Amino acid sequence: MDAMTPPPRVALRCRALLGRARSLERVDITAGREAYRRAAEVASTGGDPTALGLAAVGFASWTQYGEVDSEAISVLGAALAALPREHSDVRAQVLCLLAARLDAGEQDRREALW
Repeated sequence: MDAMTPPPRVALRCRALLGRARSLERVDITAGREAYRRAAEVASTGGDPTALGLAAVGFASWTQYGEVDSEAISVLGAALAALPREHSDVRAQVLCLLAARLDAGEQDRREALW
């Protein structure tokens, strides 16, 4: 197993938590976000950057209109830092949502993401 591949148990646990979160968000956004938060924690400590990115995207997809979601920005930032620099679907989703969630006063930071 190379350094970029998470242990099988971590990958399986992350997939299960992500599936649970996707199911929950359909009926209870708060419970869905909590499940995405837990998936992000497991992925982060288990060394699975792709699962961390997916969890961050799920977590940040739901936010109160007109409010800056500092926790979503933090989770997305952690995912961006963990993901490899090469182009990927997950990295693109993380970058786009991070730019969307930043406060309007942080235009320079938004532009730096591109």
